[in-house]
Amino acid sequence: MIDFRNLHADRVPGRYNAEKAPHKAVLLLAIIKLYENKKINLEKIMFKDMYLLETYKDIWKCLDYKKLGPISLPLFHLKTDGFYKIHFKVEKPFSPKGSLKKLLDQAERAEFNDEFVEILSNEVLRKKEIEEILTGGHFTTKEISKVNAKLRLLDKSFEYEKILNDYPSKSFETKFVKDQSKEYTKVRSGSFRRMILKFYNSTCAICRVSIIVEDISVIDAAHILPFSEFCNDDPRNGIALCKNHHWLFDNGGISISPEYRIKISNNIAKETPEGVLSQYFRKKITLPNDKILYPAKEALEWHNFRWNFI
Repeated sequence: MIDFRNLHADRVPGRYNAEKAPHKAVLLLAIIKLYENKKINLEKIMFKDMYLLETYKDIWKCLDYKKLGPISLPLFHLKTDGFYKIHFKVEKPFSPKGSLKKLLDQAERAEFNDEFVEILSNEVLRKKEIEEILTGGHFTTKEISKVNAKLRLLDKSFEYEKILNDYPSKSFETKFVKDQSKEYTKVRSGSFRRMILKFYNSTCAICRVSIIVEDISVIDAAHILPFSEFCNDDPRNGIALCKNHHWLFDNGGISISPEYRIKISNNIAKETPEGVLSQYFRKKITLPNDKILYPAKEALEWHNFRWNFI
């Protein structure tokens, strides 16, 4: 049986909140949650997988550190624990030293051995191993409590995602019923973001930019009908936008026609360098592979009307 209490981990005194580095523990908890919710293939771990990056980030944010611990470190060094193997592109790989880009340059994918897969496929053993990871010296008592709460929240978030997945098969409705609880807000925002980033491959639909900084995608999951007014998390009410184009979209600088072509406001007073925005005028946005997931034309028509795009 794999002993998750004794993962090989950095133990430099004073460097971490508890006695060991938490990176491997956070990664394994993220993978277990993704496996439980059928979001990962244990025989083909892709290092740039959006679900893996987002779930790792969500769990890490429960810890009392100022910045996100690089996911490349546990993805690379977990190979020293004997139940995980990396398939490299190069013959003599070197440590990625905290860079996901370097790891992507060196490795194709990773996989867990049969024993690990067998453990995760057994609910009783899986719960036991989660407990071992939590109490293995990687987290403080306060952090364990927060991580446990996050794991429960992630389960609810993935359940909410299943509900959202059914919406594209139905007629589009503009308004949802809003749950006012704080928990609902935490659950729904993560679900919506993951779905939109997945459908748009973490790429801005307008400028086609895709950037990951410190293992976090800088692309936003934007609502077409504002959530504050319509409470609508239907995936067809979402679109992936970079931060610049998200702000412009939310504030009437740009819109998208029901034919999925970009509109630019006449109120833009200045753009530098020349053409930085106008170059996209009337160009078609990048759309999801599945037509059923295209932005709802009713939502785009509302946005055009709201901001006086004729």
